[in-house]
Amino acid sequence: MRSTIKALIMTYGFHHVHIKTHDPKSVADWFGNAFGFEIVIDAERASGDRIIRCALGANQPPFIVITSPVPGQDLPEGRTHQSLGLEHFALTTDDVPAAADRLVELGAVLVDGPTTAPDGTVMAFLTVPGDVRIELVHFPTGV
Repeated sequence: MRSTIKALIMTYGFHHVHIKTHDPKSVADWFGNAFGFEIVIDAERASGDRIIRCALGANQPPFIVITSPVPGQDLPEGRTHQSLGLEHFALTTDDVPAAADRLVELGAVLVDGPTTAPDGTVMAFLTVPGDVRIELVHFPTGV
């Protein structure tokens, strides 16, 4: 009982999203160009894979971590359609339609939206390099 209570009062913070791809540098460059992420680590690990960590500044979370497969690792292709498990991650913006148009110009594919929910929330879903599905979202004041 004591450990359950302790777990309920612990605080958590968001640290990173991990993308695995055959070309970490091009995916990192795309996220940098699209969202302003800066590469703060680009290295080969002892396991033989490449790791690139990108941050929105000051080398502080949240991060986008992009790695290649470990040599010899056979991974299935990514899925950018709705599915069980991790389906997408979301980034906020003040202008979803303009942000979506800009990302499409950078090579993303718009797959849904922009749409406006009854509470005024505006959202769009895109497929971006690295076989990743993202959501752009704008929450109206008070939501």
